[in-house]
Amino acid sequence: MFFNESYTAEEAQSAPSYSLIPRGDYIAQIEKWELKENRNGGNRIACQVRILDGQFANKVLFTDITFENANETAREIGKKHRAQIAYAIGRQTVNSPDDWLNIPLMISVTIQKSKNPDYPDDKNAIQGYKPIPQQAPQQSRTTAAAQPQQPAASGAPRWARS
Repeated sequence: MFFNESYTAEEAQSAPSYSLIPRGDYIAQIEKWELKENRNGGNRIACQVRILDGQFANKVLFTDITFENANETAREIGKKHRAQIAYAIGRQTVNSPDDWLNIPLMISVTIQKSKNPDYPDDKNAIQGYKPIPQQAPQQSRTTAAAQPQQPAASGAPRWARS
């Protein structure tokens, strides 16, 4: 396969940025997920998470949430993260990661130091999930859909607008 393309300096300078974002809490949503097998057996839920608001709006982070693993600690951490996501989106029962999609929640982001000499750059990691402070955690997606919608104030953040 050969490319028959030409590029401008503007295209090269507008390439996506893979820079780290600062440690902190961000309003985001899980946009995609895929079940992937681990090298050592078991599997994980690989998620694509997009920040919705603020200076880093539209920045995409990737995270893996353990689902099945021979290591009990890994399983417990995975279950804790799945429970945090459910609570953050107002669900007590989740049938599938599809239930997580496109619902705003707060993510806690940290910077993870690389331990891999082949990939020496540090990376962002999601260390936890919680409800958005103004959003009632007990209100489920189904319940919210059944209630009359109030128009969002013009000053409302993008994720809170209909």
